[in-house]
Amino acid sequence: MERIRQKCRRRKTIMVTVDYSCLNKKGESEDMIKLRERSQKGLTNMKGTEHMDKEFYETSPPTVRARLREQFEFFQKLYPEDPAIIGKARIGRFRIGGEGTVRDGKDTFDYFNEFKTLMYPDFDDLSEENKKRTNNDLMHLAIHYVFERDVFLTMDKKFRKRSEALTQRFPDLVIMTPRELVSFLGSVTTRSEQK
Repeated sequence: MERIRQKCRRRKTIMVTVDYSCLNKKGESEDMIKLRERSQKGLTNMKGTEHMDKEFYETSPPTVRARLREQFEFFQKLYPEDPAIIGKARIGRFRIGGEGTVRDGKDTFDYFNEFKTLMYPDFDDLSEENKKRTNNDLMHLAIHYVFERDVFLTMDKKFRKRSEALTQRFPDLVIMTPRELVSFLGSVTTRSEQK
């Protein structure tokens, strides 16, 4: 959190990854509108992930898609390049030769598996629908982490509750709601303007 506070004080852009749960079928929330405005001013850089594309088309009922489309299309998507692995199916773009998109020698699938073990030791007991949703959420977070972005934004309360074990193991992983981020950015901005 201190790293993000310092970036704000130095007027650096805060890199935010937006989870699909932040999109609102009734229209964009007030907090997301404020964050979008900050993004348009260059104060935040908000992106989704390749899995956001998948969720949008798989889970959105046709009647809701029109309201979500404008929010969804605002976000550029992060597409990691994973190392080509023969004999294993991997999601994402592949680059033959080289390591692909990695952090500390691990790719998105390494982090995905580590996050799943920490957050969902009961994964096998989940229903098939919950497993699918959980896999999407974990992939969003793994992509966010491998790209070393500052804040992972989500409205998913169950996911946030389970993430406590994760943030203990990865202290540089910051998970917030849109409202928490707006409040945090407001308090940091106000303090830095007072100095």
